[in-house]
Amino acid sequence: MLVACFYMPRIGIACEQARLPSLQGEPVALLNEAGTLAVVSEEAAALGIAPGQSAPAARTLCRSVLLLPYDLAAYEEASQCVWDLLAIESSVVEPTAPELCFVEMTGPEIVERARHLASLIAARIHVSVQIGLARTKLVARQAALLAAPARAITVEVDREAALLAGIPLQRLPGINPPLLAKLERLGINTLGDVLRIPPREMNRQFKQTALLLRRLALGDDGDRVRPRWPRPSIERTYCFEEEIEDARMLHYALERCASRIARMLQREHQFCRAVVLRIGLEAGERIEERERLGRPADQRQELLDSAVRLLGRTRIDRPVAWVTLQAGDLGAGSGVQLTLLDEFGNNLPQERRNRLDAALVNLRRRYGFGCVVTGGLLRKARRITLWTHALARRRGEAVQVTTDSRGAPRRILRRGEPWEVLAVQNRWKETDWRWGRMIETTAYRIETAPSGCYELHQIGVEWRLEAVAD
Repeated sequence: MLVACFYMPRIGIACEQARLPSLQGEPVALLNEAGTLAVVSEEAAALGIAPGQSAPAARTLCRSVLLLPYDLAAYEEASQCVWDLLAIESSVVEPTAPELCFVEMTGPEIVERARHLASLIAARIHVSVQIGLARTKLVARQAALLAAPARAITVEVDREAALLAGIPLQRLPGINPPLLAKLERLGINTLGDVLRIPPREMNRQFKQTALLLRRLALGDDGDRVRPRWPRPSIERTYCFEEEIEDARMLHYALERCASRIARMLQREHQFCRAVVLRIGLEAGERIEERERLGRPADQRQELLDSAVRLLGRTRIDRPVAWVTLQAGDLGAGSGVQLTLLDEFGNNLPQERRNRLDAALVNLRRRYGFGCVVTGGLLRKARRITLWTHALARRRGEAVQVTTDSRGAPRRILRRGEPWEVLAVQNRWKETDWRWGRMIETTAYRIETAPSGCYELHQIGVEWRLEAVAD
């Protein structure tokens, strides 16, 4: 058994470049909450900018460097397709960051299988992958940091101490500042220095900590790979005695599954954030639908409502043999916030609204209008709110578009018929993660002759007539 560390240092940069194609070829760096650089692009690295530097230091090296916030949620979502690939290979997958994932690998030809996985990952998300293989996570991670892209470094037991010798003690978890200061006073700055000090002297100076430091220097971190992906889930299956076509029986089966899952969630004090519905048809065919819940749930009715919604999206044209309901992405948080300005529990929404408005008036009168910004002002306008008409018909039809010098649509050719664009009422951008990469869409709400209000989407060089107002 070996521990494989898959290191993708620039997956965050790839996500930002997918969001904004104009970042391609530009020096870009991602800032963490501490204000230091977490990730830098290849162009920025070529200019001497490196992770761990401060923003002013990066500006000193390159005035034109683009500093963006580190968007952990977006990068984790982008990394999930990588973790899914690794979970096919191994049942023990531990993602510790969007850039770093540990996998416990057993069986023959581990190195070849790891390289094959790296090539699949690189083809899917278009980033380089570095691989380290060793018997512990500490050594595998260090090997991955030193590996070339698409290459795997395998560290044998007798080479572990030499590989770890240059690691500074500041990078080790669990080393508190007083202990680190004492080690520095004695000239012990790296794991290699730990092994140069006689064990008896280390024991005299640091007592039980000396044994821990020596084990780390030899590569024994005692930290096993934990199975953290896929996230834990609960599922229940209802099998029919005979294949059925009755919708009432199908609804009854979903209700039974939702009740059982809700009881288990409440007993374990857990909440689910995703629901998956699988339906088995005759001849072994299976249909699957899934959705992410707006807020964590543990009640039977919430799970049943989600299952019914998923059922409504499926096309069942043959008898059903079984149904499975799965509650996934489990966690302890309910996601329910405390009631705002309702200390007596009266739960009067109008009263809470009036008191909130009064509080905002007082704050803005004292500190200025911009001191408090409500969430409604920060929310990006959804597509439906941009329509002046109540209803719209979906089209998704490919069309040819002639643009002006600014890239805005000027003329549309639809089914051989030319339409003149009279006005562009609105323009916005939408970004979605599809097919293993970020897809950016530029949307236009336009008026055309013959008269009509339409929604036009530009995805790369392709144009689609997405919706028509009634």
